[in-house]
Amino acid sequence: VVNQKEIQQNFILYPNPAIDQVKKKKKNEGLFALECYDLLGKLVQTETITNSGQVINISSLKSGMYLYRIKNGGQMIQTGKMIHE
Repeated sequence: VVNQKEIQQNFILYPNPAIDQVKKKKKNEGLFALECYDLLGKLVQTETITNSGQVINISSLKSGMYLYRIKNGGQMIQTGKMIHE
């Protein structure tokens, strides 16, 4: 059984604030989903995380603050805030 707290500490989105892209740093192997929401709760972008250092293009997002969720299958394993400049 994988400790959920250990997984949460292994995902880092950087830089934050970001301009047009963020990178994901993670130690865990597997297939994960990154969901970005605006502050009204509307899903605005979904990406699949497959490897460490993967770049996510966020240039289509307007400047502002976004909430994100990282999921493994249907299980939410991390939430956070991301700022797009």
